[in-house]
Amino acid sequence: MKQSRLFPIFACCLFTLFIAPNAFTGLPAARVQDPKLGCTPPNGGKPLTLPAGCKLPFDSIKSDRGIDHVCPTGGCAELSGNPAQDSHRLLNVAKNNFCAAGSPAAISYKDFVGLQAASDKVKASSPAWWTGKLPTDRTQLPKVQSSGGGRSRAIGEGTKVVFVGYIREAKYDDTETGEDVNCKIGGAGKIGTEDNDIHISVGLTTLTASPATIPARCQSITAEISPHFRPAVWEKVVTTPFRKVFQTRPVRITGTLLFDAEHVPCQKGAIRQGNPVRISVWEIHPVYAIDVCKNKSLARCEVNDNSDWTPFDQFDPATN
Repeated sequence: MKQSRLFPIFACCLFTLFIAPNAFTGLPAARVQDPKLGCTPPNGGKPLTLPAGCKLPFDSIKSDRGIDHVCPTGGCAELSGNPAQDSHRLLNVAKNNFCAAGSPAAISYKDFVGLQAASDKVKASSPAWWTGKLPTDRTQLPKVQSSGGGRSRAIGEGTKVVFVGYIREAKYDDTETGEDVNCKIGGAGKIGTEDNDIHISVGLTTLTASPATIPARCQSITAEISPHFRPAVWEKVVTTPFRKVFQTRPVRITGTLLFDAEHVPCQKGAIRQGNPVRISVWEIHPVYAIDVCKNKSLARCEVNDNSDWTPFDQFDPATN
């Protein structure tokens, strides 16, 4: 039987509709069709948009990433449109705050301890503030009064801060299951790393300088590098050459404070099962800048003296 001339055209159309839908979206195929894209709908999701007048703090070295085009500020919770997920949406929005202006406030390890104690008191006195683990009203969080380090000051969520310490660990987070804020993009390989946070554990000593015991590991704070717009050069933070650098050189990390009640801090030096090791659930998230100290002791790395620091993207571990 003679084949119709229309068959090749029909087959081509079927291919376009069912195999290559991204021909109409212009988006990377992996971001739309991969089954691990958790909550991202087939139409490509929604882009993350910055407020008018906001310029990325790392704008000069930013990267254009697929996740920026399909995963909005509120992550999965925003895409779901479910009011019951609003507390999670508010958390995701806070995690994607790239617009804090002004000079950062220097924050100490004791400040993180003080913030944890202050927020514990708020939780105990305001049970109606919470839905499950997450606060339903985050308007109190920017006003948390911390008494860390023998001083009392109002620093809280959204405050632009800077912290100096040693990186103890840097790794990609949630690569198997993904995370709500990043639209649950997960899985092994490129997708599982490119579209997930880089978790950084920072302490006042390196683990090589003190016993790698549970109490020592608990004396860390957390910083998270978001995948949104993430400079490609920052991904070197997880590589072996920089692991060696971090054994001897402090870093200066700038970003905004975030209260992440999805986690539980160490208590009395003991790790709570299933949580990244930390002294406080207050984080620096997202990270705005990373600098490496030119010296090898905290005492010679003055937080406000830029002459002590080299931007991470300009630091060459082979020559330092």
